[in-house]
Amino acid sequence: AIKRAVAIIDQMVELITPDDEKPGHKAGKTHTNSHDGSGILARRGSVLTTKESTVQSVVNHQEIMRAIGVHNSMFKLLQFPLVRVNAESGPDSAKDPLRKDLFAACYRFLRLFCRKNTVNQEIIFA
Repeated sequence: AIKRAVAIIDQMVELITPDDEKPGHKAGKTHTNSHDGSGILARRGSVLTTKESTVQSVVNHQEIMRAIGVHNSMFKLLQFPLVRVNAESGPDSAKDPLRKDLFAACYRFLRLFCRKNTVNQEIIFA
């Protein structure tokens, strides 16, 4: 169940990750993916560049996720205990690596959920 949760969170993270932060991104690359909204923008005669449409797509996904309360689910997941093994030298390590992966996925989501979005920042840090 934890692996599935991490996979779902990673899919949401993909939606709110700007293209320039995605692995393998090349500057100036033209996007042909249908999820970036470029087809809709072209049909409506918009003059937005691909970069602007991608930024708007990220903002739209952040707003949708805020509206359905995804951030609240992340906080609930982060309340699960993370059992640690005390190391004699060096930092403690997580006893359950799957739970550690879950916590890392939640952190990635919350970081990008707040990125360049003052409304989400106020909700998270208020």
